[in-house]
Amino acid sequence: DPDKFQFGKTKIFFRAGQVAYLEKLRADKFRYACIKIQKTVRGWLQRIRYRKIRKSAITLQRYGRGYLARRYAEMLRLTRAALICQKQYRMVRVRREYLRTRRAVITIQAFTRGMFIRRLYQE
Repeated sequence: DPDKFQFGKTKIFFRAGQVAYLEKLRADKFRYACIKIQKTVRGWLQRIRYRKIRKSAITLQRYGRGYLARRYAEMLRLTRAALICQKQYRMVRVRREYLRTRRAVITIQAFTRGMFIRRLYQE
């Protein structure tokens, strides 16, 4: 508005209140710029903090999962070993029972055949 200021040779002359109005505009711009800078820096710091926390959490999860996997693998090894021992024990037990039955059958057959042969010989 041309009636609120006037140019001199080296200065600008303002009516009363105009300097305060311009100072208010300047302060508002300055405050907005400060807020923008603070917002940006705080966001940057929070991103760094978040990345550090996330990396720590991932590291803890990795070590925890590795521990659980190793424990699970050991349990599987022990379980497999126990199954093999059980299988071998059962095999030996059944084999002995089979061999004892086989021996009994062979003995019965031998006596029976011997008895038949002796009868034939006597006749």
